Amino acid sequence: MSEKPKEEFTFWKRPWAKWIVFVAAFFQFSNLFFTIKDYKKIAAANILSPSEWENYAFRERFSITLMAFTGAVFLIIFLTGFFVKSKSEMQQAEKMTLITLTLAWAIAGLLLRFPSQQSTGIIWFVSLILLISLSIYTFFRKQKV
Repeated sequence: MSEKPKEEFTFWKRPWAKWIVFVAAFFQFSNLFFTIKDYKKIAAANILSPSEWENYAFRERFSITLMAFTGAVFLIIFLTGFFVKSKSEMQQAEKMTLITLTLAWAIAGLLLRFPSQQSTGIIWFVSLILLISLSIYTFFRKQKV
């Protein structure tokens, strides 16, 4: 009996996909940089009343956190695709990434008090539930190697 030749593992289905993910991370982090720059300008100008500033600052903190989180996700996907050499390594990296991101999102939301505002609280809570669900799913699914 002849054995089937073992296929080489590839994370990317298309060779150009990794560069799209990398460009997405780059744009996300550059947008983050400009948002922080604008935030600092408005803070220095002191043109908003205290209540307006509190509202603005809260919305911008949420936006900045979301941009940083999204940029990190794109960068982690790019790096995972670059470094993993087997399907089992990929699944292990996926598990650890999702658990880490879930904890980071939960801690960031609680420290920055996202649940205290209704709209950001809903977005934060739904995304946290989604991350927890994905983490549980990836942790307990059977590996197909």
